[in-house]
Amino acid sequence: MALLASASLPARAADCVAWPGEPKPLPQVEDRDPLRARWAVLRARELVLRARDLETHAPQAAHLAWRRALCLDPADIRALAGAMRTLPLRLHRPAIRIESEVPPAAPDTDVWAALDTPVSIALRPGAAATRGQGEVSRSGIPPIIEAPVRAESLRRVDRSIAAAETQAEAARFDEALESVARARAGLAALPAGRDLAARWLRVEIVAATAEAARGRSDEARACLARVLAIEPDFAFDAQSTSPKMMRLLDAARAQPGAAR
Repeated sequence: MALLASASLPARAADCVAWPGEPKPLPQVEDRDPLRARWAVLRARELVLRARDLETHAPQAAHLAWRRALCLDPADIRALAGAMRTLPLRLHRPAIRIESEVPPAAPDTDVWAALDTPVSIALRPGAAATRGQGEVSRSGIPPIIEAPVRAESLRRVDRSIAAAETQAEAARFDEALESVARARAGLAALPAGRDLAARWLRVEIVAATAEAARGRSDEARACLARVLAIEPDFAFDAQSTSPKMMRLLDAARAQPGAAR
């Protein structure tokens, strides 16, 4: 079992250096000196108890305690299992290269040595097509790479829009405008797409509502002008909309270029 411990968890010199107040060099349970050996047994038991308690809320500290226990008793199966169980995760992120074609893999490559080799991704045939044809995004990277990122960005935007609408309904207009600003920033960072028009419409409507409620008619009218730029035939429900908002929409529609 000591061999397994050394193979799975390479000994680090810092783990087994005596701490202040401990015997030097750090004893082990097989020490020839009975006093030192007894100290190592008791200290290892203490570390095992501490490691078990730490695992629930501080796995990194538990890992260090388990490794320390292995210094004292390299054959302790419990300490080895605990150290393996609490091994810290390492996120591996190799570089990504976009190429015209993926180079062939080198024969007999050591998979561990090749972990840091950049990942090559080939563009699909017809990669020069326009974004409107759906072949390549504005960055030149195939949509399959950007799709998850775009989806997560849209989820964040949707959360901001929903928050803005809820805040406006609750008359928390300053908070609503803060959520509007976050939604606008998120939408502006995304490549153009048909799925964005409805979101922009909701953003500008709630922004117009909040601005009008704060007495900022010019800002509200500008928001409604942007609504008309997206949907020229947009109209409020006359039964549920305040006369002020109806007048602001009419004023925005009367502005030069509002029908573009």
